[in-house]
Amino acid sequence: MPNRVFPCSCSVQSDHETDYDPFDEVTDCGELGLLLRADFSNDDAWDKFVSELQVVEKELLESIMLEGAATQDDNDVTMKEDSDSESDVIPEHIIKILTHVRDISFDGISNLTALRLFNDVVIRLAPPPPPGTARINPRSRLIDWNKLQETYTGKTIWIYDQRSNIDGSVRLVSPHGDVYGTAT
Repeated sequence: MPNRVFPCSCSVQSDHETDYDPFDEVTDCGELGLLLRADFSNDDAWDKFVSELQVVEKELLESIMLEGAATQDDNDVTMKEDSDSESDVIPEHIIKILTHVRDISFDGISNLTALRLFNDVVIRLAPPPPPGTARINPRSRLIDWNKLQETYTGKTIWIYDQRSNIDGSVRLVSPHGDVYGTAT
């Protein structure tokens, strides 16, 4: 009989579901993602990056507000009735910038550590290997462990690292692999 994974229908909450997690304060925010500063060797490059990010973020939020105003003009009656809903609130920022949390620095943080700090782990079926391809050996819980794979759900994470000082970009952390053999 093949191994099958069945969802748990337990009604009892375990300690890990109810215990205090200081990082929940960070992720329970209106922003869509988190930017972690993992390199502190060039404050000028960091300041320039943050300044440019804030300009782009402001432009995007203004365009969203203008688009919302145009939609409101088209649907004036229905929008007035629903204007007090929480979904109409436009956040002040799209990305939450973090340099540390509770005296924990992100200096040199890896993608996997960032995912584990700020997201929840989910086990899913691993994507099937392409025809003619053997499963990986040794097994890896991030790619394929008994046809299962460790993935993450939660906020999108970007990491500002040493390379960011040079090219002005950030590393996007993938919460899961999309094809067999890839991972976070």
